[in-house]
Amino acid sequence: MDKKNCICPILKVAAKAALLMIEKYTILTSESEVYYIAIVMCPDRKLDWFKERDYHDEQIEEIKGMVVKRWTQNYKLDGNEGPYDGETQKSLGRFVCKAGGSKKKLKPDSIEVYLRESLVEENNVQDMGGYLKYWTFTSKS
Repeated sequence: MDKKNCICPILKVAAKAALLMIEKYTILTSESEVYYIAIVMCPDRKLDWFKERDYHDEQIEEIKGMVVKRWTQNYKLDGNEGPYDGETQKSLGRFVCKAGGSKKKLKPDSIEVYLRESLVEENNVQDMGGYLKYWTFTSKS
């Protein structure tokens, strides 16, 4: 045991291993679109979360572009584009559609509008029971 720092050698090894694991998963996380999209879709975080963590403006614009691109690719914006062409759709929420169900063609909200809207207070999300319940409630209003 290191009497000066009172740290056992095994603790030093364990701490180093933990730091290496954190570094590994940080790199893997940064390579995943899902990570960025999940944060941006948190109504109490959005792009502000990245600003608060000192991401550069260019990085934030890249993240925004990625989210908008993915949204546009996966959600129908008008009657002629998107993954559900020619199919009837059923509403599952404000931003989500599914093939089958009613004959109504849905037009999801604009991601750009969502990103410009003010952040929701974190306690509002918690009071509703978390993000999924928040989005479920919001989609009905």
